[in-house]
Amino acid sequence: MMQKTLLVSVWIFLGADILCFVSGFSNVTHSTTTSYFVTLQNLYKSNSSNNVTLQDFIPKLYTENAMQVQFDIELYALNDFDEVSGSLDIMLGFNMSWFDEIVFCNGLTMEQAFPLDTDIERLKVLHVPHGTIWTPNLILLNSVESMENVGGVAFKQRFNLETGEVKWNPIVKVHSACSPDVTYYPFDRQICRFTFRSLGYSGYELYFDPYKSTWGMSSYEENGEWTLIDTKTETSGSFSDNEPTVTLTLTIQRKPLYFAFNIILPILVLVILNGMVFWLPVESGERVGFSVTCFLSFVVLLNMIMDILPRSSSPIAYLCFYTVSMMIFSGLNTGFVILQMKLYHKPDTEEVPRCIVVFIKFLKCKYIRDKKISCSCLKGGDKIHSENDLKVKDIDSDSEMDFKDKTESEAEITWQQVASILDKFFFLAFLGVQMFFSMCFLLPIGSRA
Repeated sequence: MMQKTLLVSVWIFLGADILCFVSGFSNVTHSTTTSYFVTLQNLYKSNSSNNVTLQDFIPKLYTENAMQVQFDIELYALNDFDEVSGSLDIMLGFNMSWFDEIVFCNGLTMEQAFPLDTDIERLKVLHVPHGTIWTPNLILLNSVESMENVGGVAFKQRFNLETGEVKWNPIVKVHSACSPDVTYYPFDRQICRFTFRSLGYSGYELYFDPYKSTWGMSSYEENGEWTLIDTKTETSGSFSDNEPTVTLTLTIQRKPLYFAFNIILPILVLVILNGMVFWLPVESGERVGFSVTCFLSFVVLLNMIMDILPRSSSPIAYLCFYTVSMMIFSGLNTGFVILQMKLYHKPDTEEVPRCIVVFIKFLKCKYIRDKKISCSCLKGGDKIHSENDLKVKDIDSDSEMDFKDKTESEAEITWQQVASILDKFFFLAFLGVQMFFSMCFLLPIGSRA
């Protein structure tokens, strides 16, 4: 019980201290704040009868000196990058500050414009609604939507009543054009530039001075598809007849795991299956259907890739070239399968042409072996003829028998054997060529990972 009483006493004591602390700074009344705001508002009104406001004129006492606007960039979110339309959507914050000399332009000092009261604390910062005082106009030139000034009524300016410094922190949703480079898709890296310009001013009247060349990332939310690589801030047009310009550069890289599993891996599986058609038995009758299915699968994958890539011919992704080449190989594969089936079903009474026989023997390495045997027989025949001319007839009869055996061996090759050997040849040929093309296209893409 005593502990609860002690705890309540402590809270009452702390509450009284906090109340006294707050009351010490509550001497600035609402009427004082209102009077300061009215004074600042009146300073921006001219003495002419038409009540022309001065918000569009740079509040600089000596016009030969350019207004310096210091700023830095804060990145809040990378919302979306659309490769097809070539646009980037991000949330940016501009943290700007400058010295407003409207008080001096009216021949007053800060103390005269905002006088002290002996009974109250001085109000140091006045929150001013947007449009009351001068603010630098910045317009995104490469916007895909309407061109509007940075800022709005939601973002107030903080006017320092002692120094005249103004701080303004507007947040802008940037929907900008960005030309995509999908050469190494899905391991691509995009570089987007946003050009903000202050229209109506020259570099002798206004210039922008960045606090740092990179963006602030303290409030950035990670994107699930893109990784942030680099940011850069540049300015141009300072102290020249050109309009002051702020160029922001953003470098992002795609996270490729999702696309590798859903696009590249199915293509590689189809490449392997495409050559396996030659291992199917001809009697099954499924060869043509299997090869046509593989060909149509490549067509579907190509359409999927083209739907998520920009419709431009420069540059074209290596992945598109690779898919098209594999689709062409699949079409050739289908043609050779039809040829194989035609050869296999030829009647046995139809003789195999000698050129096909030579080619088949070459594939079986039998042609070279037969050539070596025939050459050795000829050399042996010359030697016997030189030693004993009486054995010429025997050699001629032997050579006739060899020719007979050769003719019989050629007749042994049937169309079914031709088709069987060509199956193995085409399987190895297609597999080797497809592996070569896969390395030529996929290795440069994977090197960007």
